[in-house]
Amino acid sequence: MHVFKVNDYLTLKLEDGITNIYIKGDDYPYLQCKYLLFNISEENREKYDEIKSIDEAADLLDKSMETLNAPSSEEDALTVYGIPPETEFWAHSSNLQVWAESGYDMRLLHSNLAFPLLKELAEAGDPLANRIFKEEVVKRFLEGPQKIREFFCNSKGYIDILTKEERRVLFKSDIEVVEELEGIMLKNLKHHGLRQLWFRVSRLESIYNAIMWKEGKVAGLNFDCSGLNEIPEPIRKLKDLEILILYAPPNEELPDWLSELKFLKHLVLQVGKLKKIPEWIGELKSLERLDVHHNEIENIPDSIGDLTFLRYLDLSENDISTVPESIGKLRKLKYLELSNNKLKLIPESIGDLMSLKKLSIWNNKLDSLPESIGNLRLLEELELVGNNLTSIPDSIYKLKCLKKLSLSHNPIRGLPQEILHLPLRIIYLNETKITRNWSLANALEKKGVELYFGKNK
Repeated sequence: MHVFKVNDYLTLKLEDGITNIYIKGDDYPYLQCKYLLFNISEENREKYDEIKSIDEAADLLDKSMETLNAPSSEEDALTVYGIPPETEFWAHSSNLQVWAESGYDMRLLHSNLAFPLLKELAEAGDPLANRIFKEEVVKRFLEGPQKIREFFCNSKGYIDILTKEERRVLFKSDIEVVEELEGIMLKNLKHHGLRQLWFRVSRLESIYNAIMWKEGKVAGLNFDCSGLNEIPEPIRKLKDLEILILYAPPNEELPDWLSELKFLKHLVLQVGKLKKIPEWIGELKSLERLDVHHNEIENIPDSIGDLTFLRYLDLSENDISTVPESIGKLRKLKYLELSNNKLKLIPESIGDLMSLKKLSIWNNKLDSLPESIGNLRLLEELELVGNNLTSIPDSIYKLKCLKKLSLSHNPIRGLPQEILHLPLRIIYLNETKITRNWSLANALEKKGVELYFGKNK
């Protein structure tokens, strides 16, 4: 076995005809060296003068030899390329030695190898690699595409290794507010033992305690308010905020300054103590998603109808007893969650929600549904579990897109014959008065509809 030590942190070994890279402290190889082979024709020699890095070479030159299957042994290497493994080993060793002696010059290795290798060396304690890696992170963050910035902020070992001063280079705008918020959380952490606030870029469904940056400004904030006495006021300075997620907001009423965030598209206030939604909510004209589930809200203001761009509305797990007629103005609404409240009636205007795909009204006190529900021509899911329904309107036959109907835990005795004409795939009838001998059961099952009766007799 051949061994070549580049420096205290980087070693190459020839094992079973394969060149492997080892990082200090590792018993297993970090990486197997790959070929980067160019088929250089005589007439294209003048291109050499234009190439300033291996990355450029990889983009410019013919790499047809790389389409060959990579060898997995000494015999394969000789068969595929005609290159003895020892020759390959010393070539890789020479390349990495020159790279290291040149101060880890990123131009001398392909970035697919150089960048992750530099990160590993930095984490292994190589001070030079650490400095160069930080410089490279800053450079790529500032000059690279948005996907690179998102990857850096979303992954461990990039933005989080930078000092506060280095981060200021990246995040010039709004950084003071970010540091204020971080200070609030760290102080709270100290007093209440809460987890530390981390900042990163991510998709909405995965961000938690996070910041989303867009063109150097804070566009999204996910802030844990657990243990705080009020929603942090520095948030009002983030004038370009599009996404605001507040976990466990302590306020019973939202501060008026939230109405200043005119670019908000997503507002999530979950698991808190809110008792009311303010009238000024209708001033947030750009809102597409409003989620206030698991609070103590009792009433919904009429101004909710002014949110004409709203697509998702979650009012579940509150103390709401009535829904205003103005909700019918939300013509772009696709998802409406009203579960676990105290609703006895649903307004007729519900039928005006022409874009609605899912309506969930679990665990309320409904005795009936409005006939207008049949106007929801795009509705795919209707969830009515845990109410006091004894029947549903005949107008249900108009729901030509309905695929899922949940009626469990209702004293309902039957469904209209017209239900046979719907494209239903599944019906939940657990804990209802409808039995397995229901006259329509066979006809529905022949159509491929799944029926769930639970313990119904």
